[in-house]
Amino acid sequence: MDNPFFRGRFEDGIAEGNLAMDFEFESDLDPRAEHIRVRMLNAGEPNAYWIFIKRL
Repeated sequence: MDNPFFRGRFEDGIAEGNLAMDFEFESDLDPRAEHIRVRMLNAGEPNAYWIFIKRL
């Protein structure tokens, strides 16, 4: 998940001060990778974040 699509969105949300994203993701690097839904949110305190991952 260390790629521009996933990590880039996380870093952009932090830089904007509003990490509130919901998207689907599937890695093309690993043939065993699963299709997932990702939800990223601010945790309500400085420098803390929630990342929820659900298999689809």
